[in-house]
Amino acid sequence: MPRNDANFYVERRPSGDYAARKRGSQRASFTGDTQQEAAKKAHRSDPNAIIMGERVRAPRDGSRDKWRRLF
Repeated sequence: MPRNDANFYVERRPSGDYAARKRGSQRASFTGDTQQEAAKKAHRSDPNAIIMGERVRAPRDGSRDKWRRLF
């Protein structure tokens, strides 16, 4: 299992695009117009890392608190 600090988390940014970043990082390692595009870039850079994607569809309360494994 890969280390947690080597994993990427893909989140939607206020500008509408998606950023893949490592835990605790302020800057995005990779960006893309879609969640899939940002995740693929992160996966290509480190095939052993786990890529987690933020829930795209917001539930009724408006929070995006669920994550799913993309790669």
